[in-house]
Amino acid sequence: MLPRARQASIALTLLVGVIIPFSALTEYDGIHLGKGLLKEVTQAPCVRLFSSQGTVGCRTRSREGATAPLYYLSGFGEDDQHEYMNLEEGVAVVMPASMLNSTVLEFLKAQSPARTRGVIVLEESKDMAADFERDSVSPDVSTPQGDGTPSAAFTVGPDHAWNPRGSGLLNQKHDFPVVLASVDGDSTGVGAAQVKAWAQHNGGLRRAGPLPRYKAKFDFYFGPDSPSTRAESDLTSADCLSWRDVAGNPAPQCLPIGGQSVWGTFGGRTGLQTKPSVLLTTAMDGLSFFHERTPAANEAVASILTLLAATSALKNASRAGALDLDAAPYNLAVAFFQADEWGFAGSRRFARDISPGGVDCPATVPDNSSRDGSGACVGSDGVYPSMAFKDLAEKGFVHVLAVDQVGVLGTGGQAGSLPLTALYDKTPPTAVLDAIDRAAASMAPSQAVMVTSLDGSGALPPSPFTSFARGTPALSGAILTGYGETFIDPRYHSHEDTAAVLDPTALSSVAALVARAFWKLAAGPGEGAASAAELEAIGVEPAFVSDLLDCLTRDWDCPAMKAFRDSEISNLKDYLQMSYLYTPPVPRPPTYYAGVLAPYQGLPLVQHLDKSSHAEGVDTGIYAAWPAGQVFPVGAHDKAYVVPKPLEAFLRAWLGHTLGQGGEDAPVACQGPSDCSDLTCDAGLSTRECVLDACVCRTAAFYHTALDPGLAPLPEPGLFAVSDPAAPNWAEPNWEDIGLAVFPDAGSRMEATALGVGVGVAALSVVGALVLQRSLIKHHYFD
Repeated sequence: MLPRARQASIALTLLVGVIIPFSALTEYDGIHLGKGLLKEVTQAPCVRLFSSQGTVGCRTRSREGATAPLYYLSGFGEDDQHEYMNLEEGVAVVMPASMLNSTVLEFLKAQSPARTRGVIVLEESKDMAADFERDSVSPDVSTPQGDGTPSAAFTVGPDHAWNPRGSGLLNQKHDFPVVLASVDGDSTGVGAAQVKAWAQHNGGLRRAGPLPRYKAKFDFYFGPDSPSTRAESDLTSADCLSWRDVAGNPAPQCLPIGGQSVWGTFGGRTGLQTKPSVLLTTAMDGLSFFHERTPAANEAVASILTLLAATSALKNASRAGALDLDAAPYNLAVAFFQADEWGFAGSRRFARDISPGGVDCPATVPDNSSRDGSGACVGSDGVYPSMAFKDLAEKGFVHVLAVDQVGVLGTGGQAGSLPLTALYDKTPPTAVLDAIDRAAASMAPSQAVMVTSLDGSGALPPSPFTSFARGTPALSGAILTGYGETFIDPRYHSHEDTAAVLDPTALSSVAALVARAFWKLAAGPGEGAASAAELEAIGVEPAFVSDLLDCLTRDWDCPAMKAFRDSEISNLKDYLQMSYLYTPPVPRPPTYYAGVLAPYQGLPLVQHLDKSSHAEGVDTGIYAAWPAGQVFPVGAHDKAYVVPKPLEAFLRAWLGHTLGQGGEDAPVACQGPSDCSDLTCDAGLSTRECVLDACVCRTAAFYHTALDPGLAPLPEPGLFAVSDPAAPNWAEPNWEDIGLAVFPDAGSRMEATALGVGVGVAALSVVGALVLQRSLIKHHYFD
């Protein structure tokens, strides 16, 4: 038999071993959590957004966030709804992505606010192509950027229901967080499968279930209900952009949605200055209820890829001697407009800026001192690091061909042909429709395309062409689409618009058609312009499209995209004479949400140096607009620049490499801009860049700020003024720490049990101590 002291020691050790797990399971005190218990969830949130008309999106109402047990809602039948309405406590609803629609969220919203504390949507891993016909998957309204939205006044035919399956989810306001749990976890957190298992472990919550129960902690606070100066129950973008701190100093609580549009021309500035242009264009951004999950495969990627492949095909045909681009009567211009899903911000500003009197430019940086050789402007409406658009404004463009949603096609074509539609408004654009018809007729049987012309009868779907058509109703133009009178893709503006819906072979045919139609427009009217041999020489390889599609949809750090992006940033650092430059991180997975316009995230700046007092120059500040009332002798020593976002940097470098021209001699290979210093260029073309692997001296690609024309940057970077309160003026709130975590909670019964065990341990510890003391005394006497 063991000595009594040894018995007491063993008993005490066992009891401590019992109490520690119990106490760990009750490490939540209602506000604070032990870090060892929190399991972060890999997720993408629905966030709150502001416009000139108020708030949409999701949030937690309190700065402390929201905490509630997980509740798995597997269906939406009458029994499911009845059980939910009879819950006795607030819950974090966990449900499959197939249930995400306005009907379900409106039901959850209609319950007591204390019941729906948050919603976790489980991302699905299955191939969404198998679920193509699911209703109400599009979260946008039936009239995108039309009736019921802040953009209604800026579209053509705002009452046309282009998106008949739209649920309107994007246009709603939810005072609880909604989060998409990623299908796969990663090093930062767990995935959807684990969250579902925890929710199912909790059971129905009203019945006694196994312990511990798992709870979710949501931290998604995006500001108060309304400003203290107004009684209304909603914030607008004007409110958060003009917010001031307690001392009265500007302290904006949001930033505008925007970035940099990218455009270019085969003729460089020389072509822009000598002849009118034809414009090939598309939007470069997408939209989703969960911004960090905006794959936009059909909505944006298919169109971006079409334009990239078309310009590459024209370049290849030109270098092969099949086309003489310089001899065409019209210049070929290509444009990707950023933030066009947000009130047509990119295309509206571009259309305004190329119109007479569009840009106020009291101070300029000389051509030879600007980065792209086109000069730069520092005006009351912001900094323009490129003035090439002024050349386009002077000569104008005669035709516009926009591309939209060409990745998912209907079934209206003839057997073996791809069906497309050329949409226009009222007056048929004869030259554009003829160019498309000629291009379609030139396609080989294996790439057959059938294009139907369709009069929108006073309505146009949202695309960059809308902005130009509104400003110039008689403008010759059309939108080449994969749909007709209504969208056929139910995933429009959904996180389910993934690459699974795209066919590289079909896209290569569409790109070849677009390239040939574009060349026909540039070559001018008449049967003799753009011969059959010229059109047939313009081809697109499916393998090229497939590789680029994989990059655009899966990994923006693929070798091709990274090389172009690195080249762009290297040129920028060389211009600024900086060895290090902060650049926005590459999103993983790729997302086509435009994001905010901010310093080092697409906002153009001028680094002003005052040489009047010091020979070496004194840095007097960095500005985002003309500082009114100050003497500002902008000159050769100033630097106007923009740090682009990853996709913007890639597109500008791509266009520079594809559209730009080398020197008068053979192409010069380069590793950086310094390798191009001795390049012989045409007269007046002094700007040299190293684009990917070759020197370019006729810069042909440019940035243009994509910011709602209703907003204007102030001189201090990051501050903006509202110049047109009626414009959409979309903005996103600032935040620091947001996220979702799950933790086990033992509940009150376990806490009582732990308390009882603790009291018992304490009592037994006293008894054990007394026994141990007597044993030691006894041993002492015998010794």
